[in-house]
Amino acid sequence: MSKNMNQLIAIVSLGLSLMVCLVSCESATTTYDTDIIGTWKQDTWIITANNQPINRKMDFTFDTEKRYTVDYGSETEQGDYWFIDDDLFTQEDGQQKKKVKILQLNPDTLVFEMNRGGQIEQVSYLR
Repeated sequence: MSKNMNQLIAIVSLGLSLMVCLVSCESATTTYDTDIIGTWKQDTWIITANNQPINRKMDFTFDTEKRYTVDYGSETEQGDYWFIDDDLFTQEDGQQKKKVKILQLNPDTLVFEMNRGGQIEQVSYLR
């Protein structure tokens, strides 16, 4: 094969690989964007180091306008949310953003891990 033909094949292969990567990344984000919509009731909340349960309420509602509400029982929080890869960011109105790592998200189950004051905790939700 000629040098030009080898270069053309390399460029086409690189382009196809890039397109596949972009499509697969878009697909994951889109799935998170649709699966998160709705109301989530807390199922379990534990400290991962010792499996100690945390007995506090923290129920979420996510809407299609990229807004969320958290019901803590005695107070609520509202703000914006977005995803970057497997991270869910929330930013309460007028406050700093927070980040949790999504471990599982499908239409029926949401599980995330968060660092709260240096302590890793895992929270599970059901519809």
